[in-house]
Amino acid sequence: MIEWIKQFLEKFIGQPVSGEGIFSWVLIIRCESTHFLLSCFMGWLVFSLIWTIFSYNNYKCEDRFIFNISFVAGFLASVTTHIFIDGFTGIA
Repeated sequence: MIEWIKQFLEKFIGQPVSGEGIFSWVLIIRCESTHFLLSCFMGWLVFSLIWTIFSYNNYKCEDRFIFNISFVAGFLASVTTHIFIDGFTGIA
């Protein structure tokens, strides 16, 4: 599964070619924007899902507690995705 994700990301974003000066600016912008947008989207998705699940169940928790738990989980998902992209792909 990790290999499939790595191949998909490298095919979609591409790898910098070493014969183009330092790197192509367009490719650098594409790689970094995809890197940050993917981790941001993953954090937002986890935040939204957890907030929705906790809000619709009849927990006796305050709204502030539900928001804080959702925010922390979304933040950790975003950081984890960011580390995953840094560590296992060559796009960052």
